[in-house]
Amino acid sequence: MAGNGWMRGVQDMRSPLRYVLAGNAISTALCPALVYGLGWGIDGSAVATVAGQLISASLFVRAPRGEGVPLARWPSPPRRWSEPRSARTTRNGHAAWPGR
Repeated sequence: MAGNGWMRGVQDMRSPLRYVLAGNAISTALCPALVYGLGWGIDGSAVATVAGQLISASLFVRAPRGEGVPLARWPSPPRRWSEPRSARTTRNGHAAWPGR
């Protein structure tokens, strides 16, 4: 969902459709082969679905990474009360946590 949203945000509407169709095509091809061909039953259906989802997910992850977009930002560590008073105030000088 996030990859789809990112691609729509950058005005790329065709690639998400292709990625989802690729995953569904893999799942559609594998499902009968695994369920009936190998006789795996519901387990074969699950494996086919997971394979299709992994294909779609890998395509969605690859797209923003190819553009140089980081997938996650690590949050900065929380401030400690032992820091100077200026670090515990907002820009206008008020206490960051009023009432404490």
